[in-house]
Amino acid sequence: IARELGVDALVEGSVQQAGDHLRVTVQLIDAEADRNLWSDSFDAPASEAMALQLRVANAISRRLRGTPERSPPVATFVDPDAYDAFLRGRYHAQDLDDPQAQRLAIAELERAARMAPDFAQAHAALAESWLLLVKLGGILPVEGYGRARTHAERAAELDPSSAFAETLLGALAYIHDWDFVTAEQRLRRGLEIDPSDAVAHGWLARFLTSMRRFEDALAEVQWVRQLDPLAYSRPEVARLLNLMGRHDLALAELDAQLRLEPDALNLHYERLFALKAAGRVDDAVDAFLHTLELQQVAVEQRRRVEAGYRAEGLPGIYRHYLESTPEPAADAPGSAALSYAETLLGAGELERGLDWLELAADRREPGVVEIGTYSAFDVVRDRPRFQALMRRIGLPG
Repeated sequence: IARELGVDALVEGSVQQAGDHLRVTVQLIDAEADRNLWSDSFDAPASEAMALQLRVANAISRRLRGTPERSPPVATFVDPDAYDAFLRGRYHAQDLDDPQAQRLAIAELERAARMAPDFAQAHAALAESWLLLVKLGGILPVEGYGRARTHAERAAELDPSSAFAETLLGALAYIHDWDFVTAEQRLRRGLEIDPSDAVAHGWLARFLTSMRRFEDALAEVQWVRQLDPLAYSRPEVARLLNLMGRHDLALAELDAQLRLEPDALNLHYERLFALKAAGRVDDAVDAFLHTLELQQVAVEQRRRVEAGYRAEGLPGIYRHYLESTPEPAADAPGSAALSYAETLLGAGELERGLDWLELAADRREPGVVEIGTYSAFDVVRDRPRFQALMRRIGLPG
């Protein structure tokens, strides 16, 4: 595990609860020698679970850095039932590919916020899950972003030192408001508060990529890889590398992750994008057919897709999809208009593709802020309508 993660040490631990009493046992393991470097137990009432979490994290940090003992954090009291609901919500929220998981997360987190209205972390977590639900196509952008903003602002009001809330408000300024000055200020402010937040580094990397500040974005990517090499890194890092045009590096990240998750559909789609953008069209088509197989698409349909490619190249695949997929409804959630625009452009229907791209911008769909670096739009990049849209969003040409 340590070799795959690229780390020298691992943390193992357990949590026990007896009534209102919590005990956390933690050990730090030297990965190469497979020996225990340090272990300890920490006790607290369940109502002080958040402060206990900080004590454990600080103890591990001190052990790794060799820094002296500091005063324990001030206890933060949260209703134990509310904290339990919060943890359940965060558990569901870890599934970044399933809108139903985010709905379950939102239900638990809303329960936590009802039981503890001043629980800042619950509001910040709600904001993040609403953002993810928009991304996954589970809700209209205008509705999901509005709910995310309400909770992020409430979290910041309750805890002005919350890096989580500051990062989420920066993300909203970036993907919804197109206020790029505020977005960068807030994202960097979040990292000033908590420099070790991998998600904040990831958002800043996305923002910098959209601004075509690729070297700065790559530096943030390196932070993501160091801080969270498993849970966040490879799918998101690969997407950023693809948007930067570093397709060889993206493929290396994806191939490494696919060895761990061979059936992960999101990884295969990102790999397909990398192969296509790198000009490896035959490999991209094989990868695409494999994604259809993973989705248990009928063999006959897979054969028609392959026949379309053999006859017309990539436009044949896109045309097959236009013929077999209905036009999205005007109020379809997620990035439906943006995805349909990409399909139309791939099939060579450039003006219709631009119509749908402009609709995606009107709806503030996720991904619109990345069109400046997304290779699918290269076919219209020099057209006046596309350039006007770039200016409207405020993206660099």
